[in-house]
Amino acid sequence: MDSQMGERLRQLRLMRGLTQDSLAEMVGVSYQQIQKYESGTNAMSLARMQLCAESLGVTRDYFLNGPGQEEPPLDHPCPILIG
Repeated sequence: MDSQMGERLRQLRLMRGLTQDSLAEMVGVSYQQIQKYESGTNAMSLARMQLCAESLGVTRDYFLNGPGQEEPPLDHPCPILIG
């Protein structure tokens, strides 16, 4: 399950054109932690999953049920942090 959610996170992050570092900054973790989530090495807590979902413009259901249940909107204005 963790690896499936991690793969969904990775695919969505790439669709949004974000680096691991930029997503990490958005949700308040290190880029290494994003790597661990994406590989399935570490499980995302529900709270962290919610932050990732909000940052990427989807609901938690996208990670739990997959893209067949909820397709991410392609026009989501994803806030990219510059700094």
